[in-house]
Amino acid sequence: MSYTDTIEVNQQLEEVFAAVSNAENGPHFFDNVEKVEKLTDGPIQIGTKYQETKRIRSYKAEAILEVVDFVLNKQYKLKSEPNGLIVLNEYTFTSTEKGTKIEFKMKIQTKGIRNLLTKPIIVNILKKENENHLANIKKFVEA
Repeated sequence: MSYTDTIEVNQQLEEVFAAVSNAENGPHFFDNVEKVEKLTDGPIQIGTKYQETKRIRSYKAEAILEVVDFVLNKQYKLKSEPNGLIVLNEYTFTSTEKGTKIEFKMKIQTKGIRNLLTKPIIVNILKKENENHLANIKKFVEA
């Protein structure tokens, strides 16, 4: 299952990429993310890991996020595996006349029979979590 969204941001590509590829900005982008902490030293690159804490309805959930693709000013992918799910968030950046176009794609895979049966519910929850995040990125970067 996948979910896609696109937005144009009135800001230079390099600035947009720098903001989005820093997962510690997650609380600014996602309404339910409370905290993101970088676990690895050095610059952001493939293999960089973060600890994400978010609130899903009435409970707190934590996940390890890992950068699985990083092409400076072009593409950024984060992978997490919370509770038998595999979630891949992919961002692609393109320079435009007005600024930067961000294309977002979320891919979801399930592990185990329970998650397979509840996949439609899980997908709806994840879509709901992500529905405003590109608008939040735009607001944050243009401020």
